[in-house]
Amino acid sequence: MSISKSLLQRGIALAKMGKWDDARLVLTAVIEEESENKTAWQWYMKTFQTNGERAEACRRWLQYEPFNLTARAEMKKAANRLKADGFLRHRLGAGFLLTEM
Repeated sequence: MSISKSLLQRGIALAKMGKWDDARLVLTAVIEEESENKTAWQWYMKTFQTNGERAEACRRWLQYEPFNLTARAEMKKAANRLKADGFLRHRLGAGFLLTEM
């Protein structure tokens, strides 16, 4: 088994355990070795907790593979979530939608 494949499996396992920072470090090593590794990029993006961080990860992925359809779709999702988050923050800040959940 190649080192990159072994690292990828380790990174995925860490992500599945919720060890986001550790998983991100391992997956970063895979991406640096194999920038076209779609699986590594997809798991790498999952290690980020905010939509802004995910959007930044998508931007980095698109720098390596500008025509990757998966990366473009993930970027669109992240951008849409950011827009929705901004809308809700704006409304909450203005005193709207203040109900208990």
